Amino acid sequence: MIAFVLLSFVVVLHIDAQELPKHQGFINDFAHILNDSEQSELEAVVQTLKEKTGVELAVVSIDSFKPFTSLEEYAVTLFEQWKIGEQSEDNGILFIVALKERRVKIEVGYGLEGIITDSIAGRILDSAIVPDFKNNNFSAGLIKGTHAIANRITQAYGNGSQESDIKEKPSNQELIAILIFLLTDFMIIIYIASIVKGRIKRRNAGTGTIPYQSNMPSTHYPPRPSHDSFKRPSSGGSSHKGGFGGGHSGGGGASRSF
Repeated sequence: MIAFVLLSFVVVLHIDAQELPKHQGFINDFAHILNDSEQSELEAVVQTLKEKTGVELAVVSIDSFKPFTSLEEYAVTLFEQWKIGEQSEDNGILFIVALKERRVKIEVGYGLEGIITDSIAGRILDSAIVPDFKNNNFSAGLIKGTHAIANRITQAYGNGSQESDIKEKPSNQELIAILIFLLTDFMIIIYIASIVKGRIKRRNAGTGTIPYQSNMPSTHYPPRPSHDSFKRPSSGGSSHKGGFGGGHSGGGGASRSF
C-alpha cells in the first residue's frame, strides 16, 4: 500500500514536470491568440506594472489544462513552479485561460490578496473578460483583462489614474450579507436589553425603588485598514524576458466558465 502511494506521488510529480510549459516572460500566449502588436502592448503594460509597483503579472493562454483535473489545479501548480512574484513580497498574479474547456482564472499571490480580493477578481472577470470570451473574441478579453488587473493594482499602490475599470462598490450578495449581519446584531441587542430590563423590574418589584435606567449598549467595530497598510515593494526588477522572483500563490482569486 505504501509503495502504491509513493508510486502515485512520483507519477504526479512526473506529470507536473512534463506537462507544464516553461515561461517565455510575462506574456505566455501558448494558444496563439495574440498578434505581434497585441503581444507588444501587453508586454508594455505588465513591464510598466513591474517597474511602478514590483508586482509580477503573468498572462497565460493554453489550449487545454489536461491532464490536470481542473484549471484551478493547473493554475496553482503553474504559479508555484514558475514562482510568480517577488520572493520577499509574494506579489505575483496569474491571469490564465484554457480554450478547450472554456475556463478562465485569476490566481492571486499572498501579498496581493488585500488588493485583488476574491470579489474584485470575480468582478474583473465578469465585466472585462468573460463578455468577450463568450463571443470568442479572445484577444480583446486578454487585453481588457490585463489592463483591468494592472489598473486596479497601480491605483492601490497610489500610482494610477482616477479612472477605474472596476467600480469599488459592493455586489448584491455583499449588500444582502451586510444587511443580514446588521439586522441580526440589532435583534441580539434588543433581546439582551429586554432580558436585562425584565430582571431589573422583577428585582425591584415591591420595594418601591425606581428601576435603574441604563443606556443601550453599543456595538464597536475595529477600524478598517487603509491602503497605506500595504507595504510598497521596491520598484526595481528584471526585464519581462527574465525569470520570476520566487513568489507563491495565496490560493485566492476567482474563475469562470464562458
